[in-house]
Amino acid sequence: MEREAELERLYDQAMELTRLQSDAIAVDAWDEFVHLLDERAVCFDAAEQLLAGPTLPANRAALKATLSEMQTLDLQNQAAFQRKRHTLMRELSTVDRSKDALSGYMEAYGDPIDPQFLDHEQ
Repeated sequence: MEREAELERLYDQAMELTRLQSDAIAVDAWDEFVHLLDERAVCFDAAEQLLAGPTLPANRAALKATLSEMQTLDLQNQAAFQRKRHTLMRELSTVDRSKDALSGYMEAYGDPIDPQFLDHEQ
């Protein structure tokens, strides 16, 4: 029974970390997101050690349901991450195009500090 309780605790902790990952993605907290991934990996490593025993845990149906829910949330997180990534790539592309346009202008007309136009009224 102790093994089952510890497995349940680890799975619940991993699920909570997965929910927190969703929050981190939503606010672009990427360092926090990576930290949460690392913490979740520790939970899975500990659970794997407990599952290495000769018998299956008695509460495996409940554990399987938690893993299924976690997998669904992981897929949602992955989709949100991909949307953020695509948005960032579009923004970077726009910045690059603006930079290229400005560079072309600078090459054609020179540095704005050195005016290229003459004031004929002087």
